[in-house]
Amino acid sequence: MTEASVLYTSPLGNLSLTFYGTRLTALQLAGGPSCQTRRGIQAPQIDTLRWLDLYFASRDPGFIPPLAPQGTPFQLRVWQELLKIPYGHTATYGDLARRLGCRSPQAVGQAAGRNPIALIIPCHRLIAANGLGGYAYGPDIKQRLLDLEQRKHIEVVAAIIHDAEGRIFATQRGYGEWKDWWEFPGGKMEAGETPEEALRREIWEELATYIAVERLVETVEWDYPAFHLTMHCYRCHVESGRLELKEHEAARWLTPSELESVDWLPADRDLIKKLKQ
Repeated sequence: MTEASVLYTSPLGNLSLTFYGTRLTALQLAGGPSCQTRRGIQAPQIDTLRWLDLYFASRDPGFIPPLAPQGTPFQLRVWQELLKIPYGHTATYGDLARRLGCRSPQAVGQAAGRNPIALIIPCHRLIAANGLGGYAYGPDIKQRLLDLEQRKHIEVVAAIIHDAEGRIFATQRGYGEWKDWWEFPGGKMEAGETPEEALRREIWEELATYIAVERLVETVEWDYPAFHLTMHCYRCHVESGRLELKEHEAARWLTPSELESVDWLPADRDLIKKLKQ
């Protein structure tokens, strides 16, 4: 087996990943300018990158990619126990020491500090009984990771409805914090729904219109002040109905050259350049 290195650009800066064969042996904050490389990697290595993509989108990845950390038997026991701390939760050094039958929380802390696979083996979730505790990359990074895991995540679908003339249907919000801003119509997915099912339901509820969902255009990941948004945006057309406004205060059909003539919500604005092409 051969060793391979990959750089991953994250909100914390570059992460340096080292693989031995298909297993991750090290993940460290590398710093430096953004420079992401993903060429020539294998499927299990892609799983690790997918884990990071989900994690930095404020989502619990729900799986652990193949790992091969190198350490003493005691360190390996500590790191294995760290993997049992759930996403969004913490444990104290004393908690972990008791689970391991170890009398020294300090020894547990030292072993956690030598963790070679940051984030995935979540030593940042290990805290002191009366405070944050130490972290190899400093308290600010530790707090950012803990805050990230507490951040609310909302997953929605949005309809890019077009007509035969190539115009796009835009709606203006009539309620809430973002009242008067423009958006692509849609809304939250419900449990058990596919994105396409959710979109057809939302457009019927909002616009009393049946749509045909054609294809996924893009999935937008956006950080609003109070939550992280994942928005699946689909190209659609009207099958039947008159696009009757039931929740929005206004609507417009916009040509590609007119798309920037309204004040779009920040997440929706991300799509405009792509739609103008």
